Amino acid sequence: MSRPSGGGVVNDVTRFLSTGAVPGSPTSSTPTGHVFSASSQADWAAKRLVWVPSEKHGFESASIREERGDEVEVELTDSQRKLTLSREEVQRMNPPRFSKVEDMADLTCLNEASVLHNLRERYYSGLIYTYSGLFCVVINPYKNLPIYTESIVEMYRGKKRHEMPPHIYAISEAAYRSMLQDREDQSILCTGESGAGKTENTKKVIQYLAHVASSHKTGTLGRNKEASQMDGSRSLPRGSSMVNRVSGLYPLLSSPLPFSSDSGGAPD
Repeated sequence: MSRPSGGGVVNDVTRFLSTGAVPGSPTSSTPTGHVFSASSQADWAAKRLVWVPSEKHGFESASIREERGDEVEVELTDSQRKLTLSREEVQRMNPPRFSKVEDMADLTCLNEASVLHNLRERYYSGLIYTYSGLFCVVINPYKNLPIYTESIVEMYRGKKRHEMPPHIYAISEAAYRSMLQDREDQSILCTGESGAGKTENTKKVIQYLAHVASSHKTGTLGRNKEASQMDGSRSLPRGSSMVNRVSGLYPLLSSPLPFSSDSGGAPD
């Protein structure tokens, strides 16, 4: 996968978007796209690792000990407890090289347990954006992440989706470029439950489009001059007048959490 190179802020934010490592911290030990050793691959194959139902975690890993017709005997990885389950309850586990894959359409075993595991592993690493084919899955981090700065906007400008880590900016860039090149209307649909982050991501789309469109009008020379002078780590303004005006035109963009909701996050 082609990724931008450079120094300073660009290196830090690229590493964060790819691995979840906070800028200035040591490199994550399990980055996206890392190469596992042959021994780990062999260990995965020898143990015949699978996912089985778990009341506490939803799914947990286990190894197949014996197969008898429609039944499978497994040994849980954590507790070494043996269980006998129907074949339908056992879901195949992906090889280690697919850990934290950026596009779940690339998974060899595309089942519920593998999808949830991949999303969870990426989320715990600070990687809230994950592609699923044409879609971009976003999990609300309930905290601020340094992934919405002007320098990151510039990193996604003019890039194809596969050239950069998953991000709402990549989706926005694809729509913006298609609008300019094909001269056709574009739509970006943000769906999810209350508190999922629909409004915040809609604002990020508006911020991105406003930034690249205004820079586009100034011309390449003016943009380069401005980019050389600005602080690349500066975040785009959350409450910019344009974002507020657009959001105000469509009250349905903001859906406050129900009074009875137990979600601890901010309204989306």
